[in-house]
Amino acid sequence: MPIPNCIRLLCLLGLLLLAGCAGLPPFAVATPTPEPPPTAAPSPTAITLNASASLAGGEIRLNYPVGWLTRSISNTLIFAAEPELFNAPNPGPGLLLQVDVSYLPQLESWYGIETVNSLDGLFDLSRNQPEQAGYILGSTQPISVSGASGIYADMRSEGAAARLIVVRKPPYVVRFLAQSAEPTWAENLALLDAMLASVSFFEPLPTPTPTPEPVVVQPPVLRASAAEAAAQGFVLRVGGGDNAAGRFVAARGIAAGPNNRIYLAESSQGVWVFANDGTLQTVFGSEELLDAFDVAVATNGDVYVADYGSNTIVHFDADGTLLNRWGGTGDAPEQFGALAPQRLALGRDGTVYALDTRTDSITNTSSIVRFRATGDFIERIALPAGIAPVDLALDPVGNIYLADTAANGIIKVSGSGQEIARLGTQIAENGIVAGAIDTDRQGYLYVATWGAGLLKLSAENVLLATAGSTAASGQQPNAGEFSLPVGIAAAGGDVVWVSDNSGEYSAVTAMRLFTSAQLQATADAQATVVAVQEIQPGTPVPDRSLVRQWANRAAASSAYEGYPPENATGAPNVSTCGDSQRAWASADPNGLETLTVQFAKPVYALGVNIHQNFNPGFVSTVELLDRAGQATIVYTAQPKLISEPCPYVLEIKFDLSEEPIDTVRITLDQRTGANWSEIDAVELFGLE
Repeated sequence: MPIPNCIRLLCLLGLLLLAGCAGLPPFAVATPTPEPPPTAAPSPTAITLNASASLAGGEIRLNYPVGWLTRSISNTLIFAAEPELFNAPNPGPGLLLQVDVSYLPQLESWYGIETVNSLDGLFDLSRNQPEQAGYILGSTQPISVSGASGIYADMRSEGAAARLIVVRKPPYVVRFLAQSAEPTWAENLALLDAMLASVSFFEPLPTPTPTPEPVVVQPPVLRASAAEAAAQGFVLRVGGGDNAAGRFVAARGIAAGPNNRIYLAESSQGVWVFANDGTLQTVFGSEELLDAFDVAVATNGDVYVADYGSNTIVHFDADGTLLNRWGGTGDAPEQFGALAPQRLALGRDGTVYALDTRTDSITNTSSIVRFRATGDFIERIALPAGIAPVDLALDPVGNIYLADTAANGIIKVSGSGQEIARLGTQIAENGIVAGAIDTDRQGYLYVATWGAGLLKLSAENVLLATAGSTAASGQQPNAGEFSLPVGIAAAGGDVVWVSDNSGEYSAVTAMRLFTSAQLQATADAQATVVAVQEIQPGTPVPDRSLVRQWANRAAASSAYEGYPPENATGAPNVSTCGDSQRAWASADPNGLETLTVQFAKPVYALGVNIHQNFNPGFVSTVELLDRAGQATIVYTAQPKLISEPCPYVLEIKFDLSEEPIDTVRITLDQRTGANWSEIDAVELFGLE
């Protein structure tokens, strides 16, 4: 039978149920047919293994060829010669080796001492999933790895071969899963034997008394020079150094929170919190989280974590204090599959969206589970059949964007799960492989890809900016390079933070994406067309309703006779540069004045355009006023005369407002000698 898609999952996730803390499902026990032990083949002499890696805090070590790539996922290491082997749907010609470790006392608490003391019992805990994935297992045979006893079985499926090895070395059980295409299996088996011969086990160090508290130190920070920042967009990188206490075991989901803080979900320590200059602020959740995979931060600073290890969502307050936990594994509406939740997003109303991807031997079934901030179940949103998203993000109007590594782009669905469009497929000949996605408050998309760098897209599928590149195989990534990006967070000002889960090089990087003014104008025009187009029966309703409107009421601190504030309402009606009684002017030509304009429809504001027909340039402050009268400053400047162009339009754009806006207050500072600065019209635009 052909190898199903879940073999891909088997390779990438490494059957993390054994490596992680979530525990194993109760697999059926099969009795292997004993056979005589094989004669050990001599270790290959032509294979050079000059690189080394370790697990279980350095107590288990093995060597591998120089130039190979490693990928760390919890207590699992995956080795491959080429990056393509990590992402291929089926085993390729090169060897793909996964090594994972579990703690025997923990397994004993789950399955009992008889199972953990038996090699057959430990093997039977591991064999069920490869069999469900389409492999046919041969009989088990004994094996010794660096003096530790184990058993193994060879596996076959159409076009592929594999070997599953389980070794008991107290206090650990170590599993090796090797795969490759059938035609190259024999030569890869020789390489596997060489790597197994290099395995070393070290006795755990005695535990000191009293046990010191674990200390997490500031990871190394690489900052950009001015030239690098201007040329490449690289800002800084945190992590990737040699200090074990400041190293990420597996940097995963990342989020931008209030007060310019960056939150990182990391498999060993929980949640790391950094200032936007890379300074470590705090770490929390190491005791409450078994295996943090993603993080989302509310406007009040509350933190929600997808705890992959316990199949739950964990809620902390802004200080890192545990508030709540919900979910669990099962088939109830509010529960998750064994491989979820991995990704979270927060709606504008504060509800929590969690991605639930379930894989069996035939299909992928994906859905999104929506909860209130308190953990109460709201709904389960079914997603289109056949997709297996690896990340999700929401736009300001409730559409959902899905990063699916097999979709050649981003899948855009409505809030009810119906597919609307696919974005980014035009960027490369074969589309893009998206590993992570985020949106900003204006609805722009930021995508971290495997192989095409970082992308910024409009909701109408216009590519606005790119940054970053792919690191060379087996080498420390240079500034602005990425190996396997798994998280991205839009932090404002066109700066994004990206988490890179590249084994010992795991790090987070801040990049600035320089948006092309021409492409931005194209995106704005397309957004306007979408917003105002006439909807025909049977056609999809536009997902983004952009409203542009002129002020319909106005008041001012003063007005010169014949130049009332009402002149600043409606569309512009002064086409030339010069004094006009069709505009507003203050009574004092050289004073500090305000013009307050109102609009008919409250909107979530995105921008303000101020049309000035005479002596432009003296607008010093612009404030948005919501319906409760709360003011937010969106523009400040030093007043000075702008001679060209005239008439002049001051275009102000900003992040989507938190509340609907219907009033704009403009401060005109003419004290430097403006000799009257006149305003003809004010436009507000935003989303309904």
